[in-house]
Amino acid sequence: PPHFVDGCPLPAAGLNLTASATAVDKSAPISPLNSPYNCVGDGVTNDTVCMQAAIDASVGGTLYLGPHRYCIGSPGLVVGGAVAITGATPGYPWDNSRPNYGFTACSQNINILTFNNLSSGSRLSDVFFDGSTAGVNVSGAAITADTPSFLKIDHVAIIGSCIGIDERLSNQDRISHVLVNTASGAGCGGIRIGAGSISSQLTDLRLDAVPVDTNG
Repeated sequence: PPHFVDGCPLPAAGLNLTASATAVDKSAPISPLNSPYNCVGDGVTNDTVCMQAAIDASVGGTLYLGPHRYCIGSPGLVVGGAVAITGATPGYPWDNSRPNYGFTACSQNINILTFNNLSSGSRLSDVFFDGSTAGVNVSGAAITADTPSFLKIDHVAIIGSCIGIDERLSNQDRISHVLVNTASGAGCGGIRIGAGSISSQLTDLRLDAVPVDTNG
């Protein structure tokens, strides 16, 4: 039977990672709205501290964001273990006429969500990112992949961040059905690949159905 969080059924896909990834196997998803995290999820209140605590508690399991927007400020969020983060509605294709749930920016020029070298096997799906809510950005990224392996990002939409996805250094990450719409300031762009690599390192990335619109 499906799990329910915040009154909504958790999509089954949120519990499935690639076979080569680190297993995510907690029996019930975590909601950042519940105690002891107590995020607000109104898109205005700064939920950075409570969301980071919820992410940390979800290592080895699933974090379900529900039909809410969480405002994230400096220093942003860091995923430090295998976590499946899933939203309430598909973020791709992006449709501004409907509610889009996920993360908004409380601060300019931040990395909203970073997957570090301990987050291999994580998955991010059905999440919307709005980096424009604090103003025009000239640095920072909605999603940063900083040396994870087998990270899977799918059905995600991003608007307003300087960089949509910053694949600094990774091994067999997969990005599919992601829309990056309207990168923010001068020198920004949709997807940046290999910015953290050196001559002895490899950024091995798979892309599928990733339209990028940087007309902003």
